[in-house]
Amino acid sequence: MAGVTQDKQRVLVVAHTTTFLTELSLFGQLIRTRTDAEVIFYCAFQHWTADEFARSCATDGIACLLEPIGEGLARLEMNCSTRANPGSGAGSDGTGVWPRMLERAIAALPTVGASFDAERRAFAARRRDIEALLGAVQPRLLVLGGEMPGYDTGIFVKAAHDAGVPVLIVPSTMSNGLEQAEVYYGDPSYHVRGVVRNLIAALFPRWVRRHKDRRLFRCPPGRVLAMELAGIAPPLPWIFNSGHADAVAMESEAMIDYYVESGLGRDRMVLTGALSDDVMTSRLQHARGLREELCRPLGLDPDFPMFLTALPPDFLYVTGGRPQCDFDDYRQLVLFWIDSLADLTGCSCLVALHPSVDVESMRWIERPNVRIAPGRTASLVPLCDVYVASISSTIRWAIACAKPVVNYDVYRYRYTDFLGLKGVLATEERGEFRELLQRLAGDASYRAQVAEEQKRSAARWGLLDGKVGDRMLAVVARLSGIGAGHGRPRGSENESAPGQMV
Repeated sequence: MAGVTQDKQRVLVVAHTTTFLTELSLFGQLIRTRTDAEVIFYCAFQHWTADEFARSCATDGIACLLEPIGEGLARLEMNCSTRANPGSGAGSDGTGVWPRMLERAIAALPTVGASFDAERRAFAARRRDIEALLGAVQPRLLVLGGEMPGYDTGIFVKAAHDAGVPVLIVPSTMSNGLEQAEVYYGDPSYHVRGVVRNLIAALFPRWVRRHKDRRLFRCPPGRVLAMELAGIAPPLPWIFNSGHADAVAMESEAMIDYYVESGLGRDRMVLTGALSDDVMTSRLQHARGLREELCRPLGLDPDFPMFLTALPPDFLYVTGGRPQCDFDDYRQLVLFWIDSLADLTGCSCLVALHPSVDVESMRWIERPNVRIAPGRTASLVPLCDVYVASISSTIRWAIACAKPVVNYDVYRYRYTDFLGLKGVLATEERGEFRELLQRLAGDASYRAQVAEEQKRSAARWGLLDGKVGDRMLAVVARLSGIGAGHGRPRGSENESAPGQMV
């Protein structure tokens, strides 16, 4: 593992999922190539993709810590002081008479006491680990891929602020809470029922949302109480990134409006665009040549209409299942999805797998005209003629690139994220899904018409001016002083990001 250089300005980038890591790797590349600061990654999740990313970072001489933190710090060759952060023990860690008495009282509550006590202890242990991480790295800036109560991001933000470190969110997902409500609807651990849970709901109403005929907690009530007692509860638990980070780098005007409508204030949101936008801008300018380079090795004709699809993840396994879905198991769903594309005559079809999916394990889906595409989804969208997905945040990339979208809500979640956009053709019926694909494949004038409609919305959903990196660096400089007045970049922005996920 690479060491940490003494007397360097440092940025600590923490990824809690593979999805976050995709955009955060581009942010790390930006800091490394255009400032003198040192980037240190920490993957706060255990998965083969985290191991792969760490190996790639090591090849490039970049420090990347893996779980658990303690072992990661021990392996890291620290060439800097590892003094503890001020504010150690802030929040509920069992110290003080009143906190201890309150914790014991809550732990004695029926149905939720045990889970509260487990969460409380886990928070305290995690707080100590995070303080050790911050104390060892001494960052000028902490960067997260999102702030939401299902992860420990709130502990990171509080510990960083107690240490005088500003926090920037560089998001890659979107949610107004409807997605979580649909998933939790069938899970009794989130239901507001019984005397104790109703009391907690009355004390902390912002954690509760009525969905259909049920009231739901955003997190199980034991975790709700632990977060409140630890002082890490977000103001609007159901809305992504409603916590206490100093700034959130927003992808587009449409995303700002989306979150304002959800209840967030504009004060912390900064319009920068997503770093993937700069990737897409460059790819659009050279789309023809890049398309040929992509298709030829895969045996696809670059002159055929290109359909790019992002396979939906498996949501049939969640507690309560998904009885609204037409498919009983995930393999059946995938087969229908792929066969619908394979039936398109005279088309080249590419599949963009989620970065957490092993490519070789999915080779079975390939057909003569359907191939798994190498590269990140954002790098592929500019090359396609039609984008096919299921209620995915990646749809905004296709909108920004003025690509027609088929949004097949195969699980019938009925999210409202892209409703009203004429360039996004929405359906939840499998027959209509196939009909839309066939029409877009066989009717060039219709395809052009939908693309024209998409173009009307494009500017609101992405900033394809090639200056996202500049705006992002301006936010970094304002928060931390890093890169302020640095001048021209030290390297090419077209370099591959270290550990860039595919």
